[in-house]
Amino acid sequence: MGAGAAFLLAIFASYLLIPATVVFSKVIHLNTSAATAERAFSSSTERLKWWPRQASKTADSIGKQRHTLGEYAYAFPGQYFSGSIISIHHGQQKFNSSIHVVSFRVDSIALKWKSELPATNNPFKRISNYSTALDFKKNMAQILDSLDLYLRNDIKVYGVEVIEERVKDTILISTRWTSAVYPSTEMIYQKIGGLKDYIKAANGMETNYPMLNIFSDGGQYVNMVAIPVNKELPQNDKFVLKKMIPGKILTTEVTGGVRSPMVAVKNLEQYIEEHKLTSPAIPFESLITNRIQEKDSTKWVTKVYYPIY
Repeated sequence: MGAGAAFLLAIFASYLLIPATVVFSKVIHLNTSAATAERAFSSSTERLKWWPRQASKTADSIGKQRHTLGEYAYAFPGQYFSGSIISIHHGQQKFNSSIHVVSFRVDSIALKWKSELPATNNPFKRISNYSTALDFKKNMAQILDSLDLYLRNDIKVYGVEVIEERVKDTILISTRWTSAVYPSTEMIYQKIGGLKDYIKAANGMETNYPMLNIFSDGGQYVNMVAIPVNKELPQNDKFVLKKMIPGKILTTEVTGGVRSPMVAVKNLEQYIEEHKLTSPAIPFESLITNRIQEKDSTKWVTKVYYPIY
């Protein structure tokens, strides 16, 4: 068989074996919630946190956000996720793709990215389309693998490391007061000192660091400090016994001034919302660093607790 005949046979074979419309897709399983994945994928700001190398962001003539990878550019039309259409640009070529999500559990989803190239009867174009599809499928895999790696890291996704624990300190002695302004460190530790004296006088034993909860209500601050103890202590108008259910609780540890735990609480609330959890009680801070002794607030270590079920 001559070279020309072999070439024609190859072209004919490609015409038969490669379909007119080349369809290609990539499926990945993610151990996260659909809401978390949607936030990471639909927001251009979030995408820049995990988009693989050569990442850049531009806006086309109609304002769609574009990200690039290699020779491909991706236009994301809006703030939505499952079923959304993502335009793909490769040189002068443009085609659409779609993202679909299936939730198996709250923290387990499958993400399918699918696209197809326009139908053609031209055998040379079919070969070109098939080559483009193989190349782009590698791009798909790289992008989705980068997303998967990002979503595995709570610090990147939520700003804090989220740990689920069991409640250990179930008996607390507490005191509560209100103030027109956010309480000073001195005021907080004055109240903690009162608790410590009361525990000692009642022959109790502290079992963990002091706890703090502050929230704004009607133009004033409602403040509560508590200390975990080893047994139930008598209570009065000033010192109140609190009991916690020995259930599940989210925790994270942060370093910094009073704002750091506040931000951590907001981050945990986002985690709770996206994972469809419910909280039976208020969050609180565990003051690991004695803030009176350590004057540098950037060194304060605080463990934040958020009860869940």
